[in-house]
Amino acid sequence: MVHSYFQDMSLVFEGLASHVTPGATVAIDIGDSAYGGIRVPTDRLLTELLEERDFELVDEVVLRRRLSR
Repeated sequence: MVHSYFQDMSLVFEGLASHVTPGATVAIDIGDSAYGGIRVPTDRLLTELLEERDFELVDEVVLRRRLSR
């Protein structure tokens, strides 16, 4: 399930990369994840997928702290 999610998001980011203009701002709202009691570092993994497509993390804003169960 986790693998499929990141595979799908990779396809989304691939499509996004071909539709945004250079220098465009992209904002993504990411919640924390846990699967089978194991925390998944969703923010870090999605950032890596974006960086593979030449996006750059400029800022990270924490809206609230909460942990999935």
